[in-house]
Amino acid sequence: MIQDVRTLRGPNCDTDHFLVKVIVKQKLITTQKEFVKKLIWNISNLQNPEKLGAYNKRVNDRLGNQEEIQNVDQDWQNIKTAILEAAKETIQTQPRTTYNDWWDEECKEAIKEKNIVRKKVFKEELGLPKKNMRKKDV
Repeated sequence: MIQDVRTLRGPNCDTDHFLVKVIVKQKLITTQKEFVKKLIWNISNLQNPEKLGAYNKRVNDRLGNQEEIQNVDQDWQNIKTAILEAAKETIQTQPRTTYNDWWDEECKEAIKEKNIVRKKVFKEELGLPKKNMRKKDV
């Protein structure tokens, strides 16, 4: 059920349209999902023959010491833990990389200036923002 609909002039959506805010009342069934952190393996370590040999040896040792089980699920869990533990010891994980190297102080300043001009236009209510906004003189 929709409770409220409003247009918001203040938030900057980088367009000539205004943001629309809708409040909807809805009952949702919530379930707790287990968050699994994805590991990024340092595969460059596998290029090193010593580390590759150590990894193979640890996996074979861990799998060789286990009993044969007729249950497929239990068998899979044993194989999975053997591989993961051997990888953690020899291959190791890679640190996460950041992809926003392009976002710097110059970008922040440009956005601040654009928002200041935009707010002035809305305060003065001189018409559409596109008509009154000018490029910064370089």
